Amino acid sequence: MKESEFLGLVKNLAQEFPYLPLHQCQLAVHDLLEKCQEIGTDLEPDVCKALITFVVSVVAPRCAQPLNYHCLEILGHTGKAARSSESPANRAELHGFFFKLLKKEVKTQRTWKPKVMLTMLQCILRWSQACQLSRAPTEGEGACSFDVVASLLQALYGEMGRCERWNARVFVQVARTLERILCIAPQVLEHAITRMKKDDPPALLTISVARTCSRQIDSPVRASLLEVYPKLVLEAKQPISDCGLEAWKPMLATVTVEELDKLLPVATRMSKRQPGPIAHSVPSLCSHVTLDLTNHAKDILEPLALEILKMQDKRKSGQHLIKQVVRKCLNVATPVAIAEGWAENLKKAGKADDKQAVLLAIGTLVSSFQQGQQSQILPA
Repeated sequence: MKESEFLGLVKNLAQEFPYLPLHQCQLAVHDLLEKCQEIGTDLEPDVCKALITFVVSVVAPRCAQPLNYHCLEILGHTGKAARSSESPANRAELHGFFFKLLKKEVKTQRTWKPKVMLTMLQCILRWSQACQLSRAPTEGEGACSFDVVASLLQALYGEMGRCERWNARVFVQVARTLERILCIAPQVLEHAITRMKKDDPPALLTISVARTCSRQIDSPVRASLLEVYPKLVLEAKQPISDCGLEAWKPMLATVTVEELDKLLPVATRMSKRQPGPIAHSVPSLCSHVTLDLTNHAKDILEPLALEILKMQDKRKSGQHLIKQVVRKCLNVATPVAIAEGWAENLKKAGKADDKQAVLLAIGTLVSSFQQGQQSQILPA
């Protein structure tokens, strides 16, 4: 089949596709993929643009999920054709066309829905892998501008605000796909961290960036992300959602002793300015770190736990904080010394709320210590 005939076939199919039954759609896309494979990767830019438009603008809005494999294969075939093009100008043109078209579709399609978001991200990933975006030149003739990539990603990040309402299974699928996109090129990850520096980044972006950076312990990118955490979480003026705090788990699990030493003073300082948000974020921080908290228990519990327990609506958070710290203390003497100090403070406490907070703190600490002993005695 000649390319002119194939181009006409694609355009006709794009016009008829919205009115075809689902089983005919599946047959049509399957036949189109076979014809692409027969022609090979020597495709003209107009044919590549027609295929990209057909997949992204025609198939995806209607029934992307049942035809996901065939659509991604067509995109991959088109990306290989763009990569193997002898003209650098054609490669740059197709690069810009793909990302600009997807940005347009992000605004017109219901991208805030998880399945639509997943389809968009899979299209970006497949195209980037096929055309080898990480190796594409960024300067000189035929340069592939990163600005169009950043513009598309910025639009996608803006549609992730409802991700906390998604089904957990789909959330994980979308997060893993986004994580793979962040690994395509260093500029993509740097752009994501820059976006996170703004207020209230979506949890989907946070967990994907945290997972990516947690595998790069000594990288400057991880250090940049760690600087973002206290500003977004510990210094937050409003309580962060549970999903938003859980998204930081991959990063906090790799925190070192030196890094924790820098985070705790921020939490202590903000406990006086923003006690409500701190009562929610510090227990999450202590539950996610994997360090021995023996040397930090006093700095965490004495200034923070009692202040949280004084707030009646935050007492569960204060108890959770004490339990997490005690369970992560390898030296038993430290929790005992803290409990003895609280017993002395009980004698000096004047207000009833202060006495209740101290008694509740001592009771929670002792019960946590006893549960820790029983878990060590009982067989696994």
